[in-house]
Amino acid sequence: ERNGHPHTKLTLGNHTTRIIKQVNTSLGRNRKKYRIATQLITGHCALNKYLYTIQRSNTKACPDCHEHEETVSHFLGLCPAKSINRAEYFGEYYFTISELFKRNHIINIVNYANDTDRFDVIEHQDVSGVT
Repeated sequence: ERNGHPHTKLTLGNHTTRIIKQVNTSLGRNRKKYRIATQLITGHCALNKYLYTIQRSNTKACPDCHEHEETVSHFLGLCPAKSINRAEYFGEYYFTISELFKRNHIINIVNYANDTDRFDVIEHQDVSGVT
């Protein structure tokens, strides 16, 4: 028996079916946003913690606060440098990743991530290993 991916389980919690349905029905025709949703859910994305893990970055640190590792949880819900922007999108300054996905539609979460420009693929940027 497989235990699954811990980040995905933490992100989706008991709401797997609802969130996956939202991804497929709301984002299925927009490849970029579908890709961002998948990356946020799996944790396999162009944030420094994962890039460091696959040896594509020399640091795990968040480029905005420089205080913590830049994980999806930190990026979406905990980075102090993003707290004002996060409050404008979601009405609260800080979230755990499971609370964020529980309380918000996937479109809002993806739009927030997209608006930060951290998920833009730049031609000279090496993101091999990131889907």
